[in-house]
Amino acid sequence: MFSLYPEFRAVLGRHMGRIGIDIGGSGVKAVRLDETGRRSCARVPYITPDIDALASAISEAAGEVGLRTTDAFGVCAPGVLDQKRGEVVHAVNLPCLSGVRVGELVAKTCGMQGVGAVLTDAIASGLGSWRLA
Repeated sequence: MFSLYPEFRAVLGRHMGRIGIDIGGSGVKAVRLDETGRRSCARVPYITPDIDALASAISEAAGEVGLRTTDAFGVCAPGVLDQKRGEVVHAVNLPCLSGVRVGELVAKTCGMQGVGAVLTDAIASGLGSWRLA
């Protein structure tokens, strides 16, 4: 089950490694923070992918930052998100995301069974600014 805020708070509160995935219009970015705060980053570019190419980019970016040593993840995606379902309703730059439950896509693509949080890119930016202020 992927909901908006409880899992996000759980991810922030963990002491083990965690990964953040940013699905954007021109690529997927991933960052991993380990338990010491050490950061590793990756970016996998694409040009208007279909859902399979997007899943491949997610898997590649997550793999580059050490997915196997992570117990929780958060995802931000562009567009309008149905917060209760974790489903993208409409994404102008990535039409292949419309109707997709992003957290489930990432979990399935990457073989994750940890905590997953799904946010829009706008909300993720605001929470990030608040958290780092």
